[in-house]
Amino acid sequence: MSTAASRERLGRWAYWLQRFGLSSAFLWLACGRARPYLDLDAWHRLLVTLAHHPMASARGMMWLEGLMRDGLLLAFDLLVALLLVVSRPAPKPPERLSHVVVPLLSTFSYLGFGLAGSLPAWAQTPRLLPPLGLLGVVLPELLVVLAYVLSLSALVYLRRSFAIFVEARTLVRRGPYRFVRHPMYLGYVLVVLALAIARPTPAMWLLGALAIALTYLRARLEEKMLSAHTPGYAEWMAQTGMIFPRLRRRKRG
Repeated sequence: MSTAASRERLGRWAYWLQRFGLSSAFLWLACGRARPYLDLDAWHRLLVTLAHHPMASARGMMWLEGLMRDGLLLAFDLLVALLLVVSRPAPKPPERLSHVVVPLLSTFSYLGFGLAGSLPAWAQTPRLLPPLGLLGVVLPELLVVLAYVLSLSALVYLRRSFAIFVEARTLVRRGPYRFVRHPMYLGYVLVVLALAIARPTPAMWLLGALAIALTYLRARLEEKMLSAHTPGYAEWMAQTGMIFPRLRRRKRG
């Protein structure tokens, strides 16, 4: 089979995998996250506890904060599933297997953090940061909320240009894309940073470094595809930061 035919077949396979396979996976994740919100007994117990035990209000506020954080993640999963279903075929679909495999590994790299508990004891001992007290609890929560808000806003502006795999689609310059070319990946980095602060163990930091490396590799593959096939993208690369905003934007020549 010719190279052109192989690329065409990979593009068709990737499109249907995104539209039905990955959309179903994110919908399944969303259904699991929605269960706590449907537990009316849990809501009733919380309200009764707060009404009769004022000292438990701090615990109740933490519970509500967790619901808000998980609610943002639930909204993210639902929106991803929806956008994958309604996505249009990309003008330039994935050309190589790495355009499919690397995004998959990056997207689901968070599952690797579940392996931290099976690593040796020395890798699970918090030793990489001094005790942070309340800051070690509040700061990770704030970073996670900021990450989810940033990722959701990126999805809203991408709309049907959103894709999991490396593809060349319509260039988006509005919203968070005014400041960085990959705001969703900035959200991923913020989540990893939050985990590294909350659990400063060698295991979490190593797994976090791997997740960030996969995210960076994914972004580089997308940059190469977009700069080659999307008009104006090379110029946009000179104006904005890749994952982190630039302190000073270059003036257009």
